[in-house]
Amino acid sequence: MDNLYKIYYEVYGVYMKKRICIFLAFAVLLSGCSSISKIRASHHIKAAEKYLLEEDYEQAIIALNKAIELEPKNVDNYLLLAEAYQRDGQLNKSKSVLKKIKRFDDLTDEEIAKYNTLNMKFVYKDILTNFYNTGKIGGSIDFDGTISEDYENTYLFKIVDVTGDGIEEIIIYRKSNEEPVDAQGKKGDLFIYKVIEDKAVEIDNIFISKDKREIFFTDSSHVNISGDLSSIQGYYFYYTYNDDISEYQYNEEDPSLSELQQKKVVFDSDSIDKVLNIENIDTEIENMEIVDPDDMYVSDDTKDIDINNVKKLYKDVLYREYNFDGYDYEAKSYVVGSAYQFALKDVTGDGVDDLILRIDNAHNYQDSFAIYSVVNGKTYSILDKGAPCSDIIIFEDNSTLITNGGHNYIDYITSVPYSYDYYLYNSSISRFILEKEDYNNINDEYLNNIIKKSPKLTGDDVNIEITPENIENMLK
Repeated sequence: MDNLYKIYYEVYGVYMKKRICIFLAFAVLLSGCSSISKIRASHHIKAAEKYLLEEDYEQAIIALNKAIELEPKNVDNYLLLAEAYQRDGQLNKSKSVLKKIKRFDDLTDEEIAKYNTLNMKFVYKDILTNFYNTGKIGGSIDFDGTISEDYENTYLFKIVDVTGDGIEEIIIYRKSNEEPVDAQGKKGDLFIYKVIEDKAVEIDNIFISKDKREIFFTDSSHVNISGDLSSIQGYYFYYTYNDDISEYQYNEEDPSLSELQQKKVVFDSDSIDKVLNIENIDTEIENMEIVDPDDMYVSDDTKDIDINNVKKLYKDVLYREYNFDGYDYEAKSYVVGSAYQFALKDVTGDGVDDLILRIDNAHNYQDSFAIYSVVNGKTYSILDKGAPCSDIIIFEDNSTLITNGGHNYIDYITSVPYSYDYYLYNSSISRFILEKEDYNNINDEYLNNIIKKSPKLTGDDVNIEITPENIENMLK
């Protein structure tokens, strides 16, 4: 019996050795095939890169498809193919390739950045097409229907980088179809949108009168003037782009006329002549430049906040309000009957109190509200809504409803609703952006869902009078 076991183990051992040898040989064969595939794929990639430099996109696409056949899991090959299709004007095929990339798991940060740059054209196209069909964009234009049905206005557009960050903005020129009655009459409105996290975010809107035009410069500034730069007539308003909160702001230190004339012009509002329709959208999107991944905006959620500095900055704001708009400022007669009040509350969700200001006009309930926050060591107004307002309601999710009727929040939700503005806080740009405005007084499902939320602050909570004593006590 022992001999039988011995013979069995010897035979079994020989059998297992043969299987291991076969397995190892098969593994070596597969490894060799894989190496050969990589070498051949690399050859096709080098050829494709050469063709792309020569702008021979047809041959580049052929080479890249061959490389993908050999290496079907190499994300870089798909990214290069999507780019080649875009450069060749085949946007639908590029979009199809990008959809395949989305199925891959564990994309690297570099691959995600490259994907986002290639996907931008489709994001812009979706935004503009949706605007054409619905009349809605960025919360600030809200025409009920396709814009072709807006017989009072003609919508022109332009896609151009006006902020100097290498990423193009969407410019919408809503031009009135009625001739202005005088030089100050309305010629149109210019809206500037930056695409952030696949959404159109308004960074400026400009009223343009009959005798005015807006000129944009390469240093990310723009100016509102009469005439042209060689012969500016009268006063002008100068705005600079603030990258901290992604918004144009009025610059009180206007450059001199000679300084303006030395600036390099990108374009002016009178040159915008492309009518916004589906055909022109397709053409403009096809002509968009592919963005360098290094230029893509990356949100920095880490904040190094000095609380003492925040308090000092808020004091500066409050003392400025007190000294300029306080009760003792006799030159402002309309101040009588108004209360200047403030509150400190974290309304942005970053764990640091924000400063909420309120001018409470007791005569006609026409209040105004402003929210200040410290961003990168500076104080900014991150929401500013002038009169007439009746109340501000900031909800637990940091969204904000500003009502334009009734006396307060309770009046608003227990009666026929008045018009309103609804804002969402965007942490990527550290400010509130307008999500929806409604002046039709319609209590629709959208509004009902808003007022069901729990408020964490209303206008009644903004009740600390702006006095030196209160400023010092609240900001010790």
